[in-house]
Amino acid sequence: MRIGALRRGPRWALLLGGVFGGWMTAAAADLPQGGRAAPGASRAPLAGDGQAQGGAVSSTGSYRLPDAPASHVRFSSDQLDFQESSSVMHLKGNVLLRESTWTVRADELWIHSESRTAHSEGYLFLNDGYSAVHGSRGEFDLKTHEGWLDDPRTSYGDWNVKAKSVRAGANKKLSYRGARFSGCDSKPHQHYHLYSGKLDVVPKKYLLAYNTVFFLGPVPILWLPVFFTPLRDFRFWDSRLQVGYDRRNGVFVKTNFMTQYSESVYSKLFIDGYTSQGLGLGGELHRRKSDDSRGGLFAYWVKEQSTKDNRWAVVADQYQALTSSISAQARIQAQSDAEFNNHYARSKAFMLTPELVNGGALTYRLPSAVARLSYSRTDVDDGTRRRFVKDKESVPRLDIQSSPLRFWRLPWINTLAGFADNSFDRRRGFQQRSVGASWEGTRSVRLFRGASFTPKAGYSQTYLDRMETLNGFSSTETLKDAFIGRYKAEGNLRVNTRIGAWDLTHAYRVRQKPGSFAEDSLAMDHGVESNMLSLQDTFRPARKILVRVASGYEFRVFRDRYLGFRDRVQPLVAELTYSPRVDLSFSFREDYQLAQGNRSVLFSGYYGEPDKEFVSLGVGYNQALPKNTLVNFEFGWEPSSSGWRLGGNLASDIVSEGGFGGIRTFSLFQKEFTVQKKLHDFNLRALTRFRPGGVREFAFHIEMRFPGTRKKDIAKRDWESEWFPERKYGMEERP
Repeated sequence: MRIGALRRGPRWALLLGGVFGGWMTAAAADLPQGGRAAPGASRAPLAGDGQAQGGAVSSTGSYRLPDAPASHVRFSSDQLDFQESSSVMHLKGNVLLRESTWTVRADELWIHSESRTAHSEGYLFLNDGYSAVHGSRGEFDLKTHEGWLDDPRTSYGDWNVKAKSVRAGANKKLSYRGARFSGCDSKPHQHYHLYSGKLDVVPKKYLLAYNTVFFLGPVPILWLPVFFTPLRDFRFWDSRLQVGYDRRNGVFVKTNFMTQYSESVYSKLFIDGYTSQGLGLGGELHRRKSDDSRGGLFAYWVKEQSTKDNRWAVVADQYQALTSSISAQARIQAQSDAEFNNHYARSKAFMLTPELVNGGALTYRLPSAVARLSYSRTDVDDGTRRRFVKDKESVPRLDIQSSPLRFWRLPWINTLAGFADNSFDRRRGFQQRSVGASWEGTRSVRLFRGASFTPKAGYSQTYLDRMETLNGFSSTETLKDAFIGRYKAEGNLRVNTRIGAWDLTHAYRVRQKPGSFAEDSLAMDHGVESNMLSLQDTFRPARKILVRVASGYEFRVFRDRYLGFRDRVQPLVAELTYSPRVDLSFSFREDYQLAQGNRSVLFSGYYGEPDKEFVSLGVGYNQALPKNTLVNFEFGWEPSSSGWRLGGNLASDIVSEGGFGGIRTFSLFQKEFTVQKKLHDFNLRALTRFRPGGVREFAFHIEMRFPGTRKKDIAKRDWESEWFPERKYGMEERP
């Protein structure tokens, strides 16, 4: 027998006890055997409606429904047919089924009561409480909560997924085949999407794709063996991808995944692959709870296949206020060799790292003094560019300095200071322990309107456990447990005039003999460490122009050399800054010495805004390379509202015997060009870079803003410029 045409028009809710447990109630007409009730026929309760013996419910006593299992399934439909012989229930029209955490909607659904499975040959919607999937057909098991769907469509947060099929497995895991997924919500066409042969999703945990192709519009751009993103509450708020070719490192793929853990902490994960060098791994961790609690860490490592060398770098900075009067700070800088930046961190200010600076300090602020316990170390390249050697080190050093103090009714301000140090200097060649104390007194005296005079006087004593001093023109003497005193006198006269603020300063400092108050007159410098008169003028001929000029005269006499007038006159340093507008500025600096001529000349001009349209030009000359003039040109151009941006950098070296007519060679030793396209969900950037050291790089950057991106979080990357200054103007090598 079958039950059919229960009611047309309003839907009836059924609790099918005979099939899925509990009770079944229905309003139906007396049905003929194997027949249907005609539309509009009178309705009467089913005979025997209620709980049947053995868990079965009978209708007119003519058949028994199967025994009820433990769980309940609630459903409704416009029409229901039941085949007793096969125990199959056929629901048709606006089907709604609820079981435990599952909700199923369909146009038509077949339920197999014995196997507790259901299938649909048409539209099917499945919601398991974690995800909701639409499909064209499918089958599922109400007991194990497993099944499959064809042509599934769904979304996880802002990720939308379409696939050929999906299979629901244990632990809420869904495995999609032939999946297309994207976080772009652009209509009618998405800017990008990813296609994966296999996509595994565990809702609210992660999305993992294999054999994935990245498409820009309809064009395939990149193949990725694995693509991963979490679906938890902590989210990637920015992700970048870079592919390219470098003559040294080969074809490369660089990835950068950024994750935010709290309002003050976020990290970056670098996973890179180079065909010539192998796998590169690295990351960053940034923390900034406040100005009194901030820090950053960078680390990167690659074991090169071509050289078999381990190349690595670590940079860390941290500042932490422990209490209102105690603070700690530290810096770590270490890397395998001087050329690391040029090969793996090309946005750094120095292509070659000349030195490594490490240190740490604990500072204690008292009401009238400051104490600082510190460690510092400097390592320099040994000339091979392959290793660093220790140059200087202080471990530890204690410094104490008072705030300005007044003693009794004396008219000057006093400052007391002291230190204790255990230091090493490579030029000295031995460890040296020293202790010192000093006093300085000063007072500012107003002479007349616009003029003041500030005298200073001071004395210091330093104890050295070991020192070497010149005993002649070619011999040295080693002293132990030596006390050396120094006294100094300084005066500064400042006069404000219409042609600027003038500072006339004379500084005089004398060193005493070890263990004596007498001057060290037998030394090469006669014991006079400083005896110089300097003059500086700073003035503004107009509000937009700043001029600074400075020079001096050396009065010291030496035993081993003679200084004439041209040698004694200190370099004349002139600086000019002209800023006619906010977006336009020029600067010029010249260092000229009578005996040596132009020691250096620098010029720079800038127009525009760094993150929009700009042009900058820099010209530099240094006496260390007397025939070379360096020229640097950089530009950025961004048409309004188009999303496109062009940029470039050209660095050239001009070799001349003198003047323009003496130019012998002109070479562009560094060339870099970029093309960038900004879209609402990602940025594209193509880069070409040529640089000394074998750098021939062609790269394609993809900066994706995955679902969950929040602009206020991305803005926190400005924190990084404190520890990585090159990033202040967007000069970031990482993709």
